[in-house]
Amino acid sequence: MNIKTIKKFDKGNVLKTYQNMNKQFEQIFQEFKLVKLPANFKNINKILVCGMGGSALGPDLVRSVFKNNLVLPLIIVNDYKLPKWVDDQTLVVISSFSGNTEEIISCYQKAQRKNLKIFIIAGGGKLSKLGVLKFIYEPKYNYAQSPRFAVGYSIAIFIALFKKLGLLNFSSQKIKLGINFFSKTKKEAEKISLKMKDKIPVLIASEHLVANVHIWQNQINETGKNFATYFSIPEICHHQFEGLSSPKSLNKNIIYVLINSELYHPRNQKRYQIMEKILLKKKINFIDLKTKGNNVWDQSIYILGLSSYAAFYLAYYNQIDPQPNPWVDYLKQEMKK
Repeated sequence: MNIKTIKKFDKGNVLKTYQNMNKQFEQIFQEFKLVKLPANFKNINKILVCGMGGSALGPDLVRSVFKNNLVLPLIIVNDYKLPKWVDDQTLVVISSFSGNTEEIISCYQKAQRKNLKIFIIAGGGKLSKLGVLKFIYEPKYNYAQSPRFAVGYSIAIFIALFKKLGLLNFSSQKIKLGINFFSKTKKEAEKISLKMKDKIPVLIASEHLVANVHIWQNQINETGKNFATYFSIPEICHHQFEGLSSPKSLNKNIIYVLINSELYHPRNQKRYQIMEKILLKKKINFIDLKTKGNNVWDQSIYILGLSSYAAFYLAYYNQIDPQPNPWVDYLKQEMKK
């Protein structure tokens, strides 16, 4: 892939952002050391995160990867309202990269009226100006400037927050070392993006990597300007195979990406083997993708790097600038009327 050609079409500095992803993590881990949390934040039994789009990807990945290491339930809301069950033992985290997301501001207002424990995370905007406990950061290594390219910031903030609250039991050293897996994926990502070209990717993962395929779907949609969807094993095994019969043109239009891991439950690993047999019988193309790393965090960051670069290269092959989101922006402008 010609680097000069990439620079011509990548006007929004997406590649530069990915090349500096480790710095997003490093910045947050350093800055969050100065954050002081009130004593009553320890008196909680659940965490509710309110976030939309890219601002919800970080907590989703942390929840998925560290589900066996988090000592309290983590629930994510992508809407205007809080669940009825929120109470004084709920920590409500308001997450908005822009600080102006209307759904999340609505959640904040409802949490404030109920006098709940609130912690704001934002990169600026209206939320940054509120007199509430908050962590406001300058996303100086997000050269592409959109929320989805601040995923390193979002992941790091939630890790740092939960670590400071004593809710995440996972080695800080392993977390820092695992970040290096992001940059080890470029060559494989380029090969995968070529196979995805002119296809609808169907992304499949399990257990600690389910949030990764959620993120990858968003990246393909927004960055690659290409339709994609995702599912998880074992759930998919209880319904989807019967849907592979129609329409008759299905096998020409889709490609499965099966993300396997030796850390999955043995029964789930067997399901991947059987699914490959079914796809072969149905003459549906698939990519057998084995993740790298010795623990759940390494593997998740490896897939995050691979998905980021693959979506970027897909935009290149689709001959479109990966940074702008004209249709998302159009919807937002229409909502203001």
